[in-house]
Amino acid sequence: MNTSLLKKIGLNKLALILLCGVALLVLALPVEEKNTESESDGKEEILTVSEETYEELLEKRLTEALACVEGVGKIKVMITLKATGEKIILKETPYTGSETSEIDSEGGSRNVSEWSQSDTAVYIEKNDGSRTPYVVQETNPKIEGVIVVAEGGDNIYTVKEIIEAVSALFDVPSHKIKVMKMKEGVS
Repeated sequence: MNTSLLKKIGLNKLALILLCGVALLVLALPVEEKNTESESDGKEEILTVSEETYEELLEKRLTEALACVEGVGKIKVMITLKATGEKIILKETPYTGSETSEIDSEGGSRNVSEWSQSDTAVYIEKNDGSRTPYVVQETNPKIEGVIVVAEGGDNIYTVKEIIEAVSALFDVPSHKIKVMKMKEGVS
């Protein structure tokens, strides 16, 4: 690596950039839905991560990532979600139509076109006869805000680095991220 580049960026910033990259990779792993098949009865079970569990998972990952940053120290994180995630279901959209050309007795002609469209959800029928919509995409809930309470919360440089990391990881504007100093004696 070019030493002038290392001196220009600084080892601390380079380590933080690397840590943020690793954290982004970890956060990008799918966690919404897992399909497991039970061997005892042959029925398919779908396990989904609830909204509360999703918050806890994000808080845990963010805590682990920020705890590794120099100057942060002990840390507690709270994340609030804006809304629940969204499930987009598959829909059939058939088009029906007709075109008619008419000529009247005086030699005039006109063309009449009629088209219609209807949306119908596609369902999966299970062995027990129940039907569930076929989900083609599921989005995670949006993050509303983040609070970080850290031992290093009184250091302006550390606060700036925490805000930048959280903003980069979760695409949350910096005014929705609050970093505070942890009081002594809190574990």
